[in-house]
Amino acid sequence: MKDQHERIGLGRCGELIAREYLEREGWDILEQNWRVGAQGEVDLVVSRMEDGYVPGERRKVVVFVEVKTRRGYSARNRPEASVTYKKRKQLIRLAHCWQQQFNRGPDGFLREALSIRFDVISVLYWKDQDADVTHYQGAFDGSGVC
Repeated sequence: MKDQHERIGLGRCGELIAREYLEREGWDILEQNWRVGAQGEVDLVVSRMEDGYVPGERRKVVVFVEVKTRRGYSARNRPEASVTYKKRKQLIRLAHCWQQQFNRGPDGFLREALSIRFDVISVLYWKDQDADVTHYQGAFDGSGVC
């Protein structure tokens, strides 16, 4: 794994691990490292059909995922803790941009109703062991609040 880190960097390696994890969990990868100019980047945009609020109802959920990767662990070094309020607000803005670009028809109206969620995936590397992946679903809401 060390050679892989050196080739692509720790963060990118964590994103690949998170992507593989999400694919195993049944998520469709819509985007990886989706960027809007200088506004920022979303690590992963994924979707799948999930149960709705009404029994028997299915709805499409689109999740904007921030991946945080670290070597080792300490209470101060929790990857998920590094998703600051500023970063959450940036992800919310990027999610709005994504919806404008990909979920609007030529008439400007929404193509389909989507449920939007913001998740964080923490990837921890331990010495000579496989990575530990923790998925925080609904890590914050559209207001940026945890």
